[in-house]
Amino acid sequence: MTLEEAKALLVENDISFELVEYRNEKDYFHHVMLFPYLKKAETCKVIAMVVRSYNGEKDIELQFNEYNGIFCLQELCFGSFCFEIFDIKKELLAEELINYIKQIKEGKFAVIVANNLKRKSLLWDAAFDLNEENDDCDKNVFLRTMRRIQKPKGFLAKLFQSELQYEIYDWNNYQCIVK
Repeated sequence: MTLEEAKALLVENDISFELVEYRNEKDYFHHVMLFPYLKKAETCKVIAMVVRSYNGEKDIELQFNEYNGIFCLQELCFGSFCFEIFDIKKELLAEELINYIKQIKEGKFAVIVANNLKRKSLLWDAAFDLNEENDDCDKNVFLRTMRRIQKPKGFLAKLFQSELQYEIYDWNNYQCIVK
């Protein structure tokens, strides 16, 4: 999907957005992630199509890389969580993008990103499907994970003086817990 096709798709679905340009993929990755993996970052220009969220911190972004003067869709991100849309068949891509964006805007997805601040690395990230129609599996996992994050630091964490950062967000809320 090209940038022009994506613009038309979002306008057609009444989704407001703005465009932000980056010199290259490294600059874009630094914008999206706290500790990006840059070894495979491309040198091409990047345009991000940004749908601003109500949480004020983490937005929906569609990443487009320039190839031969045409900006092609690379990724759909919500904050620093990437949905890895490259597996979606081309004829289903537009529908899937709109479904993801609408579900995020409806608060049906929550994201947790865990970073090790001492080692300057991403530990893990996960998106949780909080749809009521779902079998509640993701919702239960999300609630258990939140309880674990909110527990005080354990003995080993204190002993090794680890410093973990958890970013927890959905469309409406954002919180950052450092422990």
